[in-house]
Amino acid sequence: MLGPLLAATVVALGAGPPTAAPATQRAVGALKLNLSKAVSQSLSTSAELRGATAAKAAEIARRKSVRGNFGPLLRFEFGLQIWDSELTASLGDLPIPGIDVPPLSIRDQTTWNLSVSLIQPLTAMWTVYESYELTKLGVDVAELKKRVKVQNRAWKTAEAYLRVKQAEALMRVAANSIKQRQAQEARVRALESAGVIKRQDLLRAQLGVSSAKQNLAAAKRQRYLASAQLALFIGVPPSANLALEPLPPEWETARLNVPEPMASDAARKVALNQRIELLEVEQRLLQASGNVQVAKSKMLPEVSFIASFLTAGGQELQGSEQFFVGLNLSWNAFDWGATYYQIDVARAGRVQAQAGLDQLREGIGLEVEAARTTMIGARDQLLLARKVIAVAEENFKLQQTRYEQKAATTFDVIEAETQLTKARIDVEMASFEYLVAWAALRRAMGTSPSALLGTKSPATTTGKPQ
Repeated sequence: MLGPLLAATVVALGAGPPTAAPATQRAVGALKLNLSKAVSQSLSTSAELRGATAAKAAEIARRKSVRGNFGPLLRFEFGLQIWDSELTASLGDLPIPGIDVPPLSIRDQTTWNLSVSLIQPLTAMWTVYESYELTKLGVDVAELKKRVKVQNRAWKTAEAYLRVKQAEALMRVAANSIKQRQAQEARVRALESAGVIKRQDLLRAQLGVSSAKQNLAAAKRQRYLASAQLALFIGVPPSANLALEPLPPEWETARLNVPEPMASDAARKVALNQRIELLEVEQRLLQASGNVQVAKSKMLPEVSFIASFLTAGGQELQGSEQFFVGLNLSWNAFDWGATYYQIDVARAGRVQAQAGLDQLREGIGLEVEAARTTMIGARDQLLLARKVIAVAEENFKLQQTRYEQKAATTFDVIEAETQLTKARIDVEMASFEYLVAWAALRRAMGTSPSALLGTKSPATTTGKPQ
């Protein structure tokens, strides 16, 4: 049943699985992985996470830049002027007998001036303070965004790991089916050689072996595709030989014991307390409120303290060195609402941020409920498959006994074995589908992957950023 679908997928990807090698040969050069190592390697090779790290670094640099506005501004200004001619004033008309008064130089042809000023904004400190608080929130938002990406990447890698383990389980079922059918074929061949049964029964047994081999080939293709996806996550070539270790104890316990999902109200409550996305949007709401304060602060006049030292050359009537201190006031008393309406813009942004937070809470509630429903369905399917396999095993034993007593045909035995193989495949499929649903519910509830991987990576913890 999986064969045509998997074959089409392989063709679409433009590649197929390599020829299977014996188990001892595959072990040579294999990349051994457990779930924790796979997740860690996936996080270390993620381009998306590198971008998130750079975004956080940019926010930290922006915060430092705004922090520099708290201090006074030290400003140097130098000017050099070359005039068309020297500026002089004639004193020849003064009534001083016997004295020839030369022209008075007012300005040389080349002049220069230098000023050194220390400027400390006073009323603008409110704007600077509010802007600095916004940049601190910006760093927190960047950190939360990164942690969201970390968790998403970790859960996707875990699911890819599960798909490989699922395909390996199907390969084991198919390999055992081949052994059973080959043994059945050997018995039928001996009976056919002795003339006890007809050649038709042997052909049926051979068809059974061929069918089992087709199932194994389909499982191998599925394993190749799942392994290629996991390889891409961890940053190795798709054809890499991955040797996966067993799942962590908590995962295996869940697969064997099949626990029921948490109650709906309790699961939603946990999700609303743990989801990092909510923390991110809450920080954005604080940013939006801060934007309102920044917009209001720009309505005030700008008052600054100034201390300045000036010196000049080539200007005879101007002192060579001067110094003054004072206050400077600047105020756009009327700008046609350009500043005032920025307050309305900021307030509207705050309303939008609050609406986004409310929508996210509703969406998380729906996501949790959908994950619970999927897990309940997967659990019911697994429990039903386990009951079916018990019946199929009993039927197979019965048909073997009847065949030995010549009360059943080879077709009956092969049909019973086919049903048993299908039941085993269904159990393996259902058990891993249940695990995927089990993990998806925990992801929807905001559970950190590190809580299930046995690690304590700070990048995957929950709670507000420090």
